[in-house]
Amino acid sequence: MNKKYSTLVEIEHDLKVLRLQRDIVKETLKLDLTTTKNHLNPKKLMDTTGFGLKQFAIDFALNKGLEWLSKLRHKR
Repeated sequence: MNKKYSTLVEIEHDLKVLRLQRDIVKETLKLDLTTTKNHLNPKKLMDTTGFGLKQFAIDFALNKGLEWLSKLRHKR
């Protein structure tokens, strides 16, 4: 895209817009990096893993309990 400029003011305006866009992208990247670091925080990872393990243990216990009840019911 080759834009034809007729004044220096137009060039300065477009350069200012490009600088602002670049600054916005930089700040967005900084925010994304901070967010990623926070998500990879060891405590947060342990909390997430701990929740997953608890959920697994509950599911396992419920399944075993239901199997046991099913076997008990079929014995009668």
